[in-house]
Amino acid sequence: MFNHWIIKKASIGLLGLWCWGAAMAVSAGANPPARLGPCVLSGRPLSRLDINIIGPEKETGHWADMAAALIGFSAGDAFSPVDFQKSLDQLNGCGRFAEIRGDVLLDGDAVAVRYDLTVNRVVREIDVRIKGRDVVFESDILALLSVYPGQAFSPGQTERQKEIITDLFVSKGFPAPTIDITAIADKDDYRLLLKVTVDPGPWKGIAAIDITGNAAFSDLRLKSRMGTWRKHLLYGRATRLNERQLSRDVQALTAFYWRGGYPEATVEFTISETGQRDLAAVRVTVDEGPRYDVAFFGNDQLSGRTLKKELTLFEKGNRDGLGLRKSIRNMEARYRKAGFLEAEVSADVNLRQTEDKPIKDILFRVTEGRRTVVRSIDVRGNVAVGEKQIDKQILTRPRSWFNTGAYLPSVLAADIRALRRLYREEGFYHVEIADKTAFNEEKTAADIIIEINEQDRVRVSSVSFQGLRSLTKARAQRALRLSPGAVYAPEAVQQDGTALAALISETGHPHVQVTPAVSLSKDGLTADILYQIEQGPAVVMGRTFVCGNLRTREGVVRREMEMEENAPFSLTRMVKSQQNLRSLNIFKSVNFKPLGLREKDDRVHLLVETLEKKPFFIELDAGYNSEQGAGGRMALGDRNLLGLARDGQISGKISETGYRGELTLRSPRFLLTRTASVLNLYFEKSEAFNQDFGVRTRGAAFGLNRQWFPPFSTTLALDAEHRRQYPLSSSTADDDVYDRRRTVSLTPGILYDTRDNVIAPTSGLLGTGQVSFSRGIDSRPDEFIKYQGAVHAYFSPLDGLTLALTGRAGYIAPEYDSTPVAEDRLFFLGGISSVRGYAENLLLRDADGDPVGGRRSLSAAMEARFRIREVLSLVLFYDIGKLDRTYAAADTETRSAVGLGLGYRTPVGPLSLYYGYKLNRKPDESPGRLHFSIGYTF
Repeated sequence: MFNHWIIKKASIGLLGLWCWGAAMAVSAGANPPARLGPCVLSGRPLSRLDINIIGPEKETGHWADMAAALIGFSAGDAFSPVDFQKSLDQLNGCGRFAEIRGDVLLDGDAVAVRYDLTVNRVVREIDVRIKGRDVVFESDILALLSVYPGQAFSPGQTERQKEIITDLFVSKGFPAPTIDITAIADKDDYRLLLKVTVDPGPWKGIAAIDITGNAAFSDLRLKSRMGTWRKHLLYGRATRLNERQLSRDVQALTAFYWRGGYPEATVEFTISETGQRDLAAVRVTVDEGPRYDVAFFGNDQLSGRTLKKELTLFEKGNRDGLGLRKSIRNMEARYRKAGFLEAEVSADVNLRQTEDKPIKDILFRVTEGRRTVVRSIDVRGNVAVGEKQIDKQILTRPRSWFNTGAYLPSVLAADIRALRRLYREEGFYHVEIADKTAFNEEKTAADIIIEINEQDRVRVSSVSFQGLRSLTKARAQRALRLSPGAVYAPEAVQQDGTALAALISETGHPHVQVTPAVSLSKDGLTADILYQIEQGPAVVMGRTFVCGNLRTREGVVRREMEMEENAPFSLTRMVKSQQNLRSLNIFKSVNFKPLGLREKDDRVHLLVETLEKKPFFIELDAGYNSEQGAGGRMALGDRNLLGLARDGQISGKISETGYRGELTLRSPRFLLTRTASVLNLYFEKSEAFNQDFGVRTRGAAFGLNRQWFPPFSTTLALDAEHRRQYPLSSSTADDDVYDRRRTVSLTPGILYDTRDNVIAPTSGLLGTGQVSFSRGIDSRPDEFIKYQGAVHAYFSPLDGLTLALTGRAGYIAPEYDSTPVAEDRLFFLGGISSVRGYAENLLLRDADGDPVGGRRSLSAAMEARFRIREVLSLVLFYDIGKLDRTYAAADTETRSAVGLGLGYRTPVGPLSLYYGYKLNRKPDESPGRLHFSIGYTF
């Protein structure tokens, strides 16, 4: 900011010098030249304003409109040197012009102004070519470059991009890459193709890695912790010499020595030539230092194991004794947290030499002193504020099963501050709170006594405004928490000032400042609040200019804007507009530049800079789960179809239970509303495991989704299908149910989601519910109403432990009691996604062992998920389920299972392995079942 100020002051000084020189020339009687300093012509009428755009012909009008808006004056206005300088600043600030030249010309008694503006060329595409090796990919380079498609590009940026790419290849072991960046201009417009060609160049391989100075650990043990050696072992001579990787290896070895009891160890590496041009030798030199043996003396109340957790010696080393001193401070702090306020820790250090190595004995001597425990807490004098409110503010607690009861003065002081803040919020501005804690003679027990003198409540006697012009007093008062007669709270005054400033800002005064002033009466019982308001200049919204939308139509961007031209400028609406654009999911980034806002102009123009995501995509998934077997999915599409911010894709999936293909078109704005829509055309074949029928379906579905506020959204789906259920066994009766059926269904639904993470939630709630009204055009078995709901709750009482509870329910109400609901519409339970321990769809079976579906389904699951490592978790579960309202004879008792599972996150997706044990299994059933899945659900 200091440099910017210097440049600005210098430009003003040059302008003043120009004006002075021109004025001297005129006063000397010299004939005025055609081009004069702006100050000489100040106040003269502007006869002509010429804007010459040097750029693409088909976009000249666009850039001229943008320049005219930023210049801010036009023919007929009085010429002002200040406005002229401001126009140059605005044009430069927008960043879209490579060269800006403004000339002020004498035109008789009037003034003519001419601008010559050279448009910056815009990057259309970046084409990266890497010669030879594939250790660095195109995506790696594109992610690091500071230029991107849609951004203005100047030749001065080339060197910076070369530095970025060079640094990347050096970090990969290529010491001297050759990088060429060429900008190729399109013939039709001012867009550029940026060609980046990289030749990584030669690299040196590692001939050998030698370690010296190590006695405590073998060469193999140390080398196995070096990424350089592991690559050398795998690739042999082909591995690259990468000094950055070697530096990381040295850090890893040093940390290994520290953890192993050598906190003074140092590790270094050197590189030497081998006589061969493309090979080098690496020598790792270790100075182990003495091994530390640590012991504790005098620690009766805290175990040595507990105190060892406070040692930093074996984590950060002990250079110059810093680790030892830090460890002592940590142990003393640990004692104080346990109530030993006078505890002291010192260290005796003794270095002794053994036959093998030097050993440094560290004996930590602990003087624990007395432990002070809170015996009781007594709060006195509170009348207006209840005990429950006070109890919530106090962290100090007597000793119990869940609390050590340690007396900590710092915590007690924080408790008193919290109580004082509570009372001030309740209007007791003059409250007095005193700590009258009493100790027994040995100072081992503390009786906490907090005396409160509430005094009288302070109330607001008046609220007034000074400088309020854009709002009525009544409207401003409604925005405040405090009004005459309300309880006075200092914090509320500041909050009201902020709220009032935000309200005034929305009227077109973004530079408003609100300063509250409070006057207490002589008796201190009433407060007069005065809000001193400096509204600042009125600001209106100017023009909106869109840049970077290489594919997206400009109308799509403008549709998301919440502000209209000439309306009062609103920061809130500007932020909302930015959120709208980001929610389209077609931009990597959206940046708003309000031109003129910082300068406090009365009109602010908005420059919207967008960076588009790559619209075309191909997705491939593969995996296995017990419900569908092995399978895969492929999708290809366009996230920004025709530049309209619509997602169109064709996808197909196949598994052991069938296949599905679909054509999908999604729109985030249905009929220009905030409702998203999706249209699906699909065909599907399904033969679920353990069922004696299959289903072929083709149809079309149209759905709407609206998020009303962050956790709550609603859906509505209309589905028209051709269905055909067919037997999988030749012995199955040829019933009418196997005829082709045409159906239509309407399904409204709700969703409530407060989960902290969609993939691995640790807290929150997910609730879903839907009702499907199904009608058969020529099929009475499809005439029903289906109700479905599910609740998933997650909470984590301890770090590393998450409890998950799930409940599901479904019910089908047929339209005709005499006509059974089609079997492929019934509920089935059993398997990895419902009740584990049972085979897929086999929770309920008939006398022949075939699966039976029901019109009513109830199931629940309880899980305890233990995080063992970042990618590994252990799961204990209990599942229970019940199916009834069946059309076939079956035992509809409740079935349950308990089990154990493992979850592991792999690079290709999560891996899950569960074993469920049946709790009430029947004689002809297996004890349990193993369920397995890898990859994401397809």
